[in-house]
Amino acid sequence: QSQPADSLPTGCQLLYNEALGYGNNFLWQMEYDTAKEYIEHCADSNTNGLRAEAGFLLMHQAAGELGNYNPLRANFYAWLKSVLYLNTTDPEYFCQCVEAIAGELPVPNHIYPDTGINWGLAVINWLLQNTKCDSLSLARYFHNGRQEQYNDWSNASGAYALDTTLPSIKTIDPQLDSLLNLHLLNADVPENYVGILSNATANPNPVSAGTVISFSIAKEAYVKIELFNVLGHEVSSAGFESLFEPGNKSVPLSLMGLPSGTYFARILTAYGEVQSVKLVKE
Repeated sequence: QSQPADSLPTGCQLLYNEALGYGNNFLWQMEYDTAKEYIEHCADSNTNGLRAEAGFLLMHQAAGELGNYNPLRANFYAWLKSVLYLNTTDPEYFCQCVEAIAGELPVPNHIYPDTGINWGLAVINWLLQNTKCDSLSLARYFHNGRQEQYNDWSNASGAYALDTTLPSIKTIDPQLDSLLNLHLLNADVPENYVGILSNATANPNPVSAGTVISFSIAKEAYVKIELFNVLGHEVSSAGFESLFEPGNKSVPLSLMGLPSGTYFARILTAYGEVQSVKLVKE
């Protein structure tokens, strides 16, 4: 279930403070790992986007300090895409995650002309044009970035012409384009929204090694299934997420290797709708 700050045994605030402390002591890998744990456990709680942004910034700092071309930068980028819909009940989380992605794009190391330097601004422009993330600060950031490009590139030595065109997201990263387009399916959920998720069950239950989670969905939606123990901690060895067409669905869920006890499977849609199923592992 959703965890408010400091309700976990380690505490969300404690995790953040630990990550911050590692960074202050130049322990970059530990800062990165702790900030990652912080986002995975706390940004999926009843929080706000500023908390997610703080965690993303710590990871960005650590990844950068470990080297601009370190493999960790590629891992960070891939991880950011994987957690894009970690919190589907807080719109600010999506905004902050995409902003972090914009700052971590694996721009090719062009020689000349350099056509990759404006990729990040292309992602910011997508946010401004297609979402409700169009804050004044984000618009100012985009405007200032574009102006800086024009100023720098118009004053180039003339040896080559630098390209200020903003490419499409599909050109930059087709996988990222597909992920962002999922957001467009759910961007305008009406206030009188009627639930689309129903009849969540598990069979078999009790469970020996695995079970099948069944549910019905009334319209196309992005669905994530997570497994939690009785303390509210997500079990990292299990999980599922996908875009589903309407209808009755069955998804296998493995509890292999987990100790006996009580667990909860949480089915969550990108509309913020949640159903939980209690599981007993023998």
